[in-house]
Amino acid sequence: METRLLSVCRLISTINPDLKIPDTSVVAVNIDREKLEEIRKCKGLSVKSFERKIGLSRSRYYRWVQYEIDLPFELVVGIKKMLSISDTELLDMFAMSTDEQLHLLSVLIYSSLSTKEDMFVTFMKVRKELEKFRPSTEDNTIFKLMLAYSDLVFGCMNQKVPDTSLEMLETFFLGTDFYTLFDSLLYLATLRIKQRYGLHASSLEKQIFLLESCLLKKINSTDFTELRPVLVGAVLDLSECLVDIQRCDDAVQLLQHASRLMEEHWHIDVYNQTVLKLVKYLLLTRNTAQEDPAVQLFSKNLKGAEWCLPKDEVMFVRAMMEKEMGQA
Repeated sequence: METRLLSVCRLISTINPDLKIPDTSVVAVNIDREKLEEIRKCKGLSVKSFERKIGLSRSRYYRWVQYEIDLPFELVVGIKKMLSISDTELLDMFAMSTDEQLHLLSVLIYSSLSTKEDMFVTFMKVRKELEKFRPSTEDNTIFKLMLAYSDLVFGCMNQKVPDTSLEMLETFFLGTDFYTLFDSLLYLATLRIKQRYGLHASSLEKQIFLLESCLLKKINSTDFTELRPVLVGAVLDLSECLVDIQRCDDAVQLLQHASRLMEEHWHIDVYNQTVLKLVKYLLLTRNTAQEDPAVQLFSKNLKGAEWCLPKDEVMFVRAMMEKEMGQA
């Protein structure tokens, strides 16, 4: 059965349903707004002060941080001045559009985890697109991380694990205390590849609490974002990774904590609530029988809703049920 990341499946259905490979030579330029927000928090500067000093309202600021809107250049400069950021530091925050990065990453991960021949062709096309950054001396960290991941996957496919690629990924993940959505998905994909090909556990598994902490912080945010279903998927993916490394109790605690935060800060829909409860139930009653009333009811409802759910969504849930029950 194919290995999937629900977060990536949901991301694709949201922003790139046709699995198009973006042209990395023609992309927009943007500022790493999440990094800017982290600087604001670290310096203890309230968002209300932006409204008093430069006329930037709280709601407008958070919509900008979530990449829902753009701000006039003068307001960005105003934020820079209030955060006491130098010109060089601001320049370092310029990067390609997050959408473009996520588009490419979603196709890369999705195709790398598929066992279908056409998806292998797609994976090789993305890999070819990334090859242009291999000799680059410029600071193309995002692309080189994706290239390292593709090297890891390609090497594992050919039974030759590229240690340098794995080391590069692990060094990056362990060298930061804040993960963007891009970082989180790449972390999850790396864990899944290691598990699929039976690679030895390392610091990446031991320090998985860093990823858990970042995901919970994102859930704790009260700002609206269309990518919330992706975040729910990431929590479910991480819970599965925890089970794979024999930390089932931690997986249950993660689901409980995340569910509580979602109920407090979001208007989480019934479907996602139900899936979270099902996975938690399966983990608490591992190897439960298919005749279990709760499982039977969910299976019946899932079958009735298949017509309106993405195929990958249904296959992920069924695979999770099969994994924890021994049968779907």
